[in-house]
Amino acid sequence: MTRAVVILSAPSGGGKTTIAQRLLRERPADLGYSVSATTRPPRPGEQDGQAYHFLSRAEFERRRAAGEFLECAEYAGHLYGTLRSEVERVLNSGRHVVMDIEIEGARQVRAAYPWPRSISVFILPPSRTWRRACGAPWRKWAPPRSSIIESSTIGSTTRCGRSGRSLTAGAPARA
Repeated sequence: MTRAVVILSAPSGGGKTTIAQRLLRERPADLGYSVSATTRPPRPGEQDGQAYHFLSRAEFERRRAAGEFLECAEYAGHLYGTLRSEVERVLNSGRHVVMDIEIEGARQVRAAYPWPRSISVFILPPSRTWRRACGAPWRKWAPPRSSIIESSTIGSTTRCGRSGRSLTAGAPARA
């Protein structure tokens, strides 16, 4: 079976990394993660080669000029990108590649790996109505770091995994 690149994209803070981590934890034999590269400094506890490959700006630019990046973009003054070698490493191991990247990067990957070689999933952050039904603040929302917020749809009712409250389509939210 041909392995594919699974692209999870969302606005910043939309939950793509949380979803990717859960998929990888539940399907390690089928899925592998492509470690991105960045020019931002490591945060406390981050190690090179786990969440990111930390590169100097000069090294990043050199590798970009050499065509080593599948996709890259600048965000908040730092460069981020996916090395082609990372994607090929996972594909050559016989697993699908899971990538959690921003929207422009997803476009670049789809151009390099057109369907059916890639599957693209855009994650919409929860609506205000959904967040209120789950008891989450409506002005600022981020998925919990320790676990994914699960929702399951049965008919037209969605149950929020964090509070257990139900939200019926078309019904006003009760906060």
